[in-house]
Amino acid sequence: LLKRGMPVSVVRRGFSPAVAEMGLALILACLRRTSTFHAQMAAGTEPWVKAYPDDIDVHERQLTGRPVGMVGFGGIGQRLRELLA
Repeated sequence: LLKRGMPVSVVRRGFSPAVAEMGLALILACLRRTSTFHAQMAAGTEPWVKAYPDDIDVHERQLTGRPVGMVGFGGIGQRLRELLA
């Protein structure tokens, strides 16, 4: 990878749990569109509160039972797998 100009970093094992937990938090934030809803609340334009759409399936915002793909399976990936299990 270095020969192709791609940066590579090695993370010490001590950081793996914290980074994996942050990865899980980001997965959930993307799935539940947390930043979009936060921006709407901050701007006072939260239409989803005034009239929550009836056509939204609450299960489509859940991680349970969904496949999760990972690139790399070092210490961080292995810890994330444990959190997802």
